[in-house]
Amino acid sequence: MRRRVQSGLLLALVLFMAACSKQPTPTPDQTVGTPEERASLSTLPNLLVQAEGEIWLRREGWSDFVPVGFGGTVDTGDLLRVAEGGAAAVFCGDDMMWDSGPLQLPADGIEHGIPCETGRPPRPWPDVAALRSEGAGEIPYVLYPRDTALLSARPMLQWHEVTGGGNYLVSVLTDDGQDRQAVQVAGNRTEWPEGWLPMEPGATYVLVVEGAGRHSDEGNEGHAGLGFWLLPDEQAGSVQGFEERLRSRPLSSTASNLLVAELYRSHGLRAEAAALLEELVTTDGASAVWTALGEVYLETGLVLEAEEALERALLSAQAAGQQEAEAKARVGLALTARLQDDDVSAQEHLLAARALYEQIGDRARLEEVTHLLGE
Repeated sequence: MRRRVQSGLLLALVLFMAACSKQPTPTPDQTVGTPEERASLSTLPNLLVQAEGEIWLRREGWSDFVPVGFGGTVDTGDLLRVAEGGAAAVFCGDDMMWDSGPLQLPADGIEHGIPCETGRPPRPWPDVAALRSEGAGEIPYVLYPRDTALLSARPMLQWHEVTGGGNYLVSVLTDDGQDRQAVQVAGNRTEWPEGWLPMEPGATYVLVVEGAGRHSDEGNEGHAGLGFWLLPDEQAGSVQGFEERLRSRPLSSTASNLLVAELYRSHGLRAEAAALLEELVTTDGASAVWTALGEVYLETGLVLEAEEALERALLSAQAAGQQEAEAKARVGLALTARLQDDDVSAQEHLLAARALYEQIGDRARLEEVTHLLGE
């Protein structure tokens, strides 16, 4: 096993770089402030948690209504139209409205406003993509956990399985002062080894894997973007309290899991969110669900996995005739293409997304795509 850390100074640098990848873990206080301030603090976006039959959405400034499906985000000022015989319900992202549960919309074919006062806006695409990514298929790169906060002090560990990998040597770099000996593992995943002490709050960890003569840190000796850490007890308790409230609402299990995945993402719990979404796509192939999974992969630099998820999101959106969802998936695919230095594919997806946003009349997204095109 080759030596990865040449000195204490280099280890400190590694851990500092990993720590710099941490995202803020908000603890919203939504009892005061203007509607705009409350929206910026909302734990969740407003989500369409029930979508049966024909449902159309028109945002402010759009030229017309377009089809929308389960998991779609909606904002105050938007209009929804539900065909007779259909069913649609919105869950408001402001946690002060959670006790109201999902708010049903009349299925009368008439346009109705969104029944939410605030709600977190969707993340801009440029804020989603990681600065670096994994692209080599024959490296045992880390899948979980990476660039994420965690609720469990003994998380599941998983990495990309390489041809001829067989047994892997698994170790962890950390600044918690504890010695954890490398272990040999058959296959590409394992529970936190019994012989390892659990993670400690305030410390940063980096998983390192060797297999078939290849190393997870190839091409990324600084381990930037691979750090993971335990969420502090107070914040973890807050998240778990929010989750209990969400799961106590009268929601389908699919809707509950999507909302909880969004909750995890809002607190930097990307590994927890990915695990929920990976399970969810096996039962619900909605474009919004695949897109959310693709976004989490992008946030953690898993470009090949993101590409696969976003391609599924694109196909789902096209099959349902959902132009906005298709445009969103195409922008995500453009970012995955750029992370793979495929400028041709990136340009094709961005131009197709721009045409869709022009058709819809979405000026805000047009501006975003134009910026990504460099125009």
